[in-house]
Amino acid sequence: MPHPAPRFRFSFSVTWFLALVGTGSLAWSQPTPVSISSRDTPIRDHQLFVGINLFLAHKNDVLPVANVEANHVILADGSRQSRLPIQRVRGFRWDAIPKICRQPARLDELVAERVYSTGGDPEKRAFEHMSTVMMAQGDQAANAADRATSMAITQQTRSGTPVHLLPPAALDSRERALSNAVRDQRAAAEAAEQLTDAKMQKNATEAFMDTGDFDAVDVSFWVSSPEPVADAYAVAIARISHRGEVDDMVLFKDIGAIDPTPRRVNIRKSGIQPGFELQDLKVHLFTTGGEMGTNLSEKSMNITAAEAREYQLLDHAITHEGETVPPSPIWGLAPSALRAIADPKGLDATVVVDINAKGELVKLRNARKVPEHIRSIVEEMSFLPALNAGEPVAGQCSFNLKDYFR
Repeated sequence: MPHPAPRFRFSFSVTWFLALVGTGSLAWSQPTPVSISSRDTPIRDHQLFVGINLFLAHKNDVLPVANVEANHVILADGSRQSRLPIQRVRGFRWDAIPKICRQPARLDELVAERVYSTGGDPEKRAFEHMSTVMMAQGDQAANAADRATSMAITQQTRSGTPVHLLPPAALDSRERALSNAVRDQRAAAEAAEQLTDAKMQKNATEAFMDTGDFDAVDVSFWVSSPEPVADAYAVAIARISHRGEVDDMVLFKDIGAIDPTPRRVNIRKSGIQPGFELQDLKVHLFTTGGEMGTNLSEKSMNITAAEAREYQLLDHAITHEGETVPPSPIWGLAPSALRAIADPKGLDATVVVDINAKGELVKLRNARKVPEHIRSIVEEMSFLPALNAGEPVAGQCSFNLKDYFR
């Protein structure tokens, strides 16, 4: 069943881009004369890029992909989660949308190549074929030698005289005759085997010739992050063609923890129609809180933390135009301390905060009941303000840091 082609959603993003250009906050307006200033160069440690939201058809519904763990895809199904083996899922689809992340990662030396699967490798199949035939030939040679020995013994004892009654000279003569018969039979068997080996090797080489009908794809790259991230996974989208038909495949890889030290990642997808062509490949990197931008992300731009917040506020206002919604954490801009945590067991505490109309944290209401390590993370978090009929207003929200890991 062909995978559905990717769907791209750019209508609202154009509005965002025009709004940002108009304000000049992202420095996309016309260049201005250079002037000398004593102000420090702004730190552009956030990234604006075009990423994807991934979905999967499941039980007559289309659910967002929340995470990838080991060899399973985790789907967000309301308050529940569905866990499906990667090898059994089909029918992915995705939206391409602008996103914001902090501290983008790096993907270096990205290589994608067509290869043979284990069962489709001509050299491996030829070797296995030759090994099987040679074992059979060895068995045949051993059987022939056994038969020669039996025949020699039979011929030597046809005189009717029991072997234990024969004189020593006669026994020596019979042993020499037996040895010569066995030697001649084995020599004949080895000569036949050598002739067969040469012919068999030629036939195997021709039968399993490398035709270039690859049936798998290998993807490899080095990944690193300027800040430690406890859990990451890669999503590679490969566009292939076969006899004029174009298809898109989704490949997953649970990477685990990443940090400033580059580590190599390999992804293999087999079971592809032999003889396919690889047309394009894109790799996206995800963490528990959402997609991370990389140096390979499309339409990427480094921005400051203030510009990232302005972008998020515009996105929030446009997405919920005319709606009334409470304030909420921006998990995609989670602090470094939260992204580096692998086990959320120590984060289980309800937090109640006041957020003003600008999305700024005003007060942590239940501060005395919240452990210090949780308070320090909350104080670094970013929030979206409440909306009343589409207008930003002050509000209150409660949440649990464990929600970041869902």
